[in-house]
Amino acid sequence: QAMVAVRLAREGAHLALHYNSKAAEVEGVAAACRAAGAASGVTLQADLGDTTGEAAGRLVREAIAALGQVDVAVVNAGRFIEHRVDDPASTPEG
Repeated sequence: QAMVAVRLAREGAHLALHYNSKAAEVEGVAAACRAAGAASGVTLQADLGDTTGEAAGRLVREAIAALGQVDVAVVNAGRFIEHRVDDPASTPEG
């Protein structure tokens, strides 16, 4: 996420950076973006694991309110579940 954000910042992008629980890390990325030339940027908290969609909707509304519009969304979220693919006994659940 940081590399994509900094690259967009170099191009003068207005950035909304999302985080769920690691605010300090995202604030560091935001600082790197500002140093790289971001036109503007905000950090926004939302738990995108919320299956109702409420958090995602709020995130978009807050980004639009802060930046005026959203032209591009880079979705770089996911859950990492470690397991061995070469061992049939190893499953994502355990």
